[in-house]
Amino acid sequence: MVNKRAYSFPINGKGGYIKIIEAVIALLLISGTLLILIRQGYFGGGNDLSARVYNDQLNILKEIQADKNLRIAILSVDDSSLEQNNGIEMNETGFPASVANKITLSTPNYLICNAKICKLQNVCELKYYKEGDVYAQSVPIAAEETQYSPRQIKLFCWNS
Repeated sequence: MVNKRAYSFPINGKGGYIKIIEAVIALLLISGTLLILIRQGYFGGGNDLSARVYNDQLNILKEIQADKNLRIAILSVDDSSLEQNNGIEMNETGFPASVANKITLSTPNYLICNAKICKLQNVCELKYYKEGDVYAQSVPIAAEETQYSPRQIKLFCWNS
């Protein structure tokens, strides 16, 4: 006679398989939660500079986008000056002073920022190569009540 217990799974009854499946699902849930928390920076590298710079840049650009006077100043930049060098940088003549002042006053102490106004359909890039990590973010400035001449303002920042 063959002993059936020797060839069967060591846990008796149908409830044993369910307990194993429950344990595997619990382990998957716990490990998935830990991976998400680690990836978002709750454990370990919580001082991610790129996320901090990204948020600061976005705040500056949203303030410019929300201010009617700054939008008008950007839309009023002459088309010919934008076409000459594929845009106009913050340190060049013709760049709106009110926009440059807003960027300068809003920039945190740990960053150095430069901005460029370009046509919306053009690639907006700095004229010179900057060593190290440069973080770039842009927003469109499309229209105001009386004028439609879509532009983008791009903010380039790096660690000081």
